[in-house]
Amino acid sequence: TTSGATMAWQYRWRITRAWKPWIGGGLGLAHDRFRARHLVDRDGFLVRRYPDRTEDTVSVVVNTSTELARVGAWEIGLHVQYGVPVTGSLSRLSVGVMVLY
Repeated sequence: TTSGATMAWQYRWRITRAWKPWIGGGLGLAHDRFRARHLVDRDGFLVRRYPDRTEDTVSVVVNTSTELARVGAWEIGLHVQYGVPVTGSLSRLSVGVMVLY
């Protein structure tokens, strides 16, 4: 389970006349909880259990958002973000679809 927040500064970069994505970067904070972890063999038998643990991570993030289509008053877009850990060990890649009205 992961919970967290990201604060980023974005700049609208004009690549072509019609395509102007938002590109930015900032800091991310995350709290990860790992539980009920185990390793099974090829036949599905339990080989090893791993202890529960939590990890707090501070990351440097880069992200971009762009509009893909406009349908009436609705806008559909794509958001991609990558986080490199400063503390902790988990780098993160997230991809999301945006729907704006």
